[in-house]
Amino acid sequence: SSVYPSGRIGLFWKPFSFLHLKSNVGRYVRIPKSWELFGNRQMLRGNEQLRPEQGWTLDLGVQSCFGCQKKSWVQFSLESVVFVQWVSDLIRLLQNSQRTFIPVNLDRSRMVGLENQISFTVGHMIRLEGQWTFLDARNLSSAPFENGKQLPGRPQHNLVGKLSFFRRW
Repeated sequence: SSVYPSGRIGLFWKPFSFLHLKSNVGRYVRIPKSWELFGNRQMLRGNEQLRPEQGWTLDLGVQSCFGCQKKSWVQFSLESVVFVQWVSDLIRLLQNSQRTFIPVNLDRSRMVGLENQISFTVGHMIRLEGQWTFLDARNLSSAPFENGKQLPGRPQHNLVGKLSFFRRW
């Protein structure tokens, strides 16, 4: 039996009615899932030697919302967050053969990113949202052939859009 301490603290400051500044710092632990430890009898072989993933995370963000305070007919918001994660024993899937993968621990990694979100709401019934994330996820392991390389399975750019129709009562 092992103990893995984790915790987080955040700060929030509202210098103006339309502007919010926020920051978080924390330590996290991710225990391996049962399918990572024991497999799923299909494409994933289990690895009972997996160690929990542990890391530190830090983020700084700014959010601005126009028309949100008065619940006006048109609302527009922008949010931007810069983040960094330092991870040890990152759990990743390694291709073991043509059709199978095995979860393994990676010594160390670092992820630095920028997340931007925009939202536009009209008439309390229609919302258009867009989100773009840039991620630089680097392998910092002791293996010279992997050190400094981008982590697989973590896209450098991610773009998401969403159109919603709703009604507030």
